[in-house]
Amino acid sequence: MSTLHVYSNRHIKDQVANIKKGDCVYLENSLSKNRWSLYFKHSNINEIGLDITYVTPNEKYNKFLFLENGETMEKQFDIVTINPPYQDPRNPTTKLWNRFVELGFKHLKDGGKICSVTPSVWMKRPNGQACSRLVENIMSNYQLESADCTATTFFDVGEEICSYIIEKTPTYKDTKFTFYDRTEEFKYTGQKLCLTKEDETALEIFNKIVNYKGDKLYGNVWCDYGSNSSIDERIVNNEFSLTKTGKFTQPVFWTASNTDQYYADPSKSKKGIKLIINRSGYYYVKDNIDKYIKLDTTDKFAVGVAGYALSFTSKKEAENCRTFLTSKLYAWFVEFEKSGGFNTGVPKLGLLDYSKAWTNSEVYAHYNLTDKEIEYVEARIK
Repeated sequence: MSTLHVYSNRHIKDQVANIKKGDCVYLENSLSKNRWSLYFKHSNINEIGLDITYVTPNEKYNKFLFLENGETMEKQFDIVTINPPYQDPRNPTTKLWNRFVELGFKHLKDGGKICSVTPSVWMKRPNGQACSRLVENIMSNYQLESADCTATTFFDVGEEICSYIIEKTPTYKDTKFTFYDRTEEFKYTGQKLCLTKEDETALEIFNKIVNYKGDKLYGNVWCDYGSNSSIDERIVNNEFSLTKTGKFTQPVFWTASNTDQYYADPSKSKKGIKLIINRSGYYYVKDNIDKYIKLDTTDKFAVGVAGYALSFTSKKEAENCRTFLTSKLYAWFVEFEKSGGFNTGVPKLGLLDYSKAWTNSEVYAHYNLTDKEIEYVEARIK
């Protein structure tokens, strides 16, 4: 039996005892090989005697595994175990865990099994950008043997995670799901799942918002600098400066907590009155609204990848818009849809009439929430 082990560097210490003779081990970066050797030695394990094949990804992470000498490895495995890097350290908006699961599945023999520990966002947001292809092509068509949400109890990584096993065989039986408050068995077809019974109410509210027929923020939000390049690349390419100098005079809203570390050329930025909504971390804080949903009337900021901007013709319109963006219902929805610390639900919000200010009660009524649903939101957003 052959096994491929895919772990980020932080998990090497706990995995050396699970490596068997002839296994293949993935190297996350140039430090990984020394780290594996260090912990084999620390655990009194003969690394040479294990006859390990060390492999690396190509620079795009999503095609083939490579041997240390650069040759492509096409080997198939009986078992693949994965607790991979969840995101690109150079650009946290780029998720990697889904690509590693796809890569591991590609190198799995027919009938083999892949055992993974990754974010559980695929359960709550199966159509999300990070996991839609994985859910549609693999989890919905092959035997998802089991999935356990309680893995969050054992791995303190700052977001909800789960463990699951997929058999490379077309679906032939129900999947066993271990949720936070119950265990159920049913056929998995890529549907959105409720991780607790209370989530059923949440799902009803969610559907009312995403099925809203009016304008959405999606298609209306924008940023000056997208996610194609990292900060370092932008500095090298003369798009940003670390100091306010020469043509680089406009601070970049990169995140709500990072508004004065990078400077851009103001001639390259969109002009006009705007709200800048924080994409990473807090959506907003009641006592400091302008930090997280910032009103910019003087073109003070350029908008980076971790900001969503909305344009207006007047300051009053922007202020009115902020009344429904900061409503309890919208704050709940963004938190419910948060993925990997990012406010990915923002574009799905309805862009309501900003010729007037809105109260919480008016927003609830606009989406036809029941008393039970309002009570659910009120209990979670203080």
